[in-house]
Amino acid sequence: MGEYIQLMLSAFAQGGPHGFSIGFFDLSFLLFIASTIGYTGYLFKRADGLWLLGFAGLAAGVAALTSALVLRWVAAGIGRPPWTNLYESLVFFSWGLVTCYTIVELRYKVKIAGAFIVPLVMVALGLASLTGDKEITPLVPALQNIWLYVHVFGASIAYAMFIVAFGFAVLYLFRDRVPMPYFHFAVSAFNAAAILAVTKGSVFTASYPLTKAEVFDGHIVKAAIPMTDPTEFYTVELPGLGLFLLVAMAFFVLAAVLSKRAATSGGEKAERLSFFALLFPTVLLGLALVNMAIQSGRYPGFFLKINGYSFALLFLGCFFGAMALSLHKAGDGLRQRLPQKDVLDDLVYKSIIFAFPILTFMLLSGAIWANQAWGRYWGWDPKETGALVTWMVYLAFLHTRISHGWSGRRTAVIAVVGFVSVIFTYLGVNLVLAGLHSYASA
Repeated sequence: MGEYIQLMLSAFAQGGPHGFSIGFFDLSFLLFIASTIGYTGYLFKRADGLWLLGFAGLAAGVAALTSALVLRWVAAGIGRPPWTNLYESLVFFSWGLVTCYTIVELRYKVKIAGAFIVPLVMVALGLASLTGDKEITPLVPALQNIWLYVHVFGASIAYAMFIVAFGFAVLYLFRDRVPMPYFHFAVSAFNAAAILAVTKGSVFTASYPLTKAEVFDGHIVKAAIPMTDPTEFYTVELPGLGLFLLVAMAFFVLAAVLSKRAATSGGEKAERLSFFALLFPTVLLGLALVNMAIQSGRYPGFFLKINGYSFALLFLGCFFGAMALSLHKAGDGLRQRLPQKDVLDDLVYKSIIFAFPILTFMLLSGAIWANQAWGRYWGWDPKETGALVTWMVYLAFLHTRISHGWSGRRTAVIAVVGFVSVIFTYLGVNLVLAGLHSYASA
């Protein structure tokens, strides 16, 4: 932490819009850590001082992150908005998420939801700091277009509000006393799929290759293999990490089976077994991430930052495991402190009804932009397809709610499914499938 603070101070000392931008980014990350501590404490102990710490960190963090983005835009010039590469994409997405949540909390006074939203922002910013260098580079020709502004801005705001809706949907399901083994099952299945995605199946051979990087012309880039396809890169094998992930995945599958049985059979004993079945692989996954971070620093020319999507998906799964276990332990004491079910249900609906038109416009603007850049409106690129699937999920949410009067658990489950689609579109596509939208393949 001391080294991080020194880097932040040196960025401020550098001066100029770019130096101050990096400094404010680092400052916002520290503020969101403080906010997470406050909101998490408030989750378990209803003390106004803890909420005040959480909200003060949140508000100050929003101000610092906004300053970082504005200054980066100033440094880059008006013709280059600050959301054109992986680092900027994660930062801008984090800004959209935290800004949308701040407005929702101020408007609806749902203080406790910060414990679920702010940590996601902290994780996204942490991953942004692990991506490639933060220098401002010129835009490639395909990005030099007015549609870059509206398309990426719309996607970030829409996805941010869908994640806010997901947070309220989870709280609704918990408040509605959905048996905890269902939460354990969902998290276990998600993590098993995430491990398969980030390893692309190589986990079955107890290996996990991570991409090697090199410094080229002052920038960190993937190390390409000469005389091969330009999308082929050198990889580094971290000893033992593949086996670590394989064991964790096996236990997540076991946890999913046990949790499903516990959900259908019921009983306190089965629920306790479901809890410990999830606890063990979640701890293993956390240790695997620590192992990855430690080992990667021992390889000259290797940068964990190049594998941001892998680390993001695994870290997200570990976070979900920790939150499911925390909800289980909090139990009825937390349920009684949550807003009423109809309030949470209404917040899910309002978040989605706000985001859906933006997502629709994002798809339309993307089609126009694609025609100008690539000569076709739609090409079934993996990220295009993922965005379309996401749009259809939320269309189903609105259709069933407005036309068929659905509400409560059924629509909350659709909101959760929509969130999984958002995560796959934003992270999973870049890991599993190559495409024109993939930052990871750049």
